[in-house]
Amino acid sequence: MPGIIHCYDKAHRLDNDVGYTEADSPSYHGNVYVRLRVAQEQMVEEVFPGKCLTLRVQYPISSDMHPSCCLSKLLQYPKIFGLSTSMTVLDDLLPQVNQLSLDRVTGPLNFTNPGRMDNVALLDKYKDIVDSSITFKCGSPEEMIQFLTIPRPFSLLDSARLLTVCPGVLPLEEAVLQVLFRIAENNKSAIISTPTPYK
Repeated sequence: MPGIIHCYDKAHRLDNDVGYTEADSPSYHGNVYVRLRVAQEQMVEEVFPGKCLTLRVQYPISSDMHPSCCLSKLLQYPKIFGLSTSMTVLDDLLPQVNQLSLDRVTGPLNFTNPGRMDNVALLDKYKDIVDSSITFKCGSPEEMIQFLTIPRPFSLLDSARLLTVCPGVLPLEEAVLQVLFRIAENNKSAIISTPTPYK
């Protein structure tokens, strides 16, 4: 389930590497959805203590470019703000779920690749590898200041527990590059497989 229940604060800042652990209390309460998400996680733990695994997914990226994929959404936005945050590369992390179940891992788990990336860097990589024709507009420094006047659901999640139970998880940048090359390959295959209409 989505895990965007944190935001940067005085202890967890853009300019340090202090990430939120699974034990940290939620710090972002920006909308009803987030509050319901937190209540749901607490309810699951109360009803099934020590029996459920809750995967905290954050800004998911997938090579199928599903409409809910972070990349798909960013490509639709009129303006992009370059705030670094943790992200979940589903192509890399979803294959780990079966083993987590077999190992009976329970409790909340920050299900994000180690590291963080900002949206502008992500789109730059997409443009370099997948589609050089895309254009996007970045928010100005003044707009960024205005954007940050209220808490935003961007944060660094600590990956220590994830790396303990899934030591093969890729760093975020490496996982993103693999997905982008896969998207590019999928696009080429789609073009090749499209039948040429008879004239």
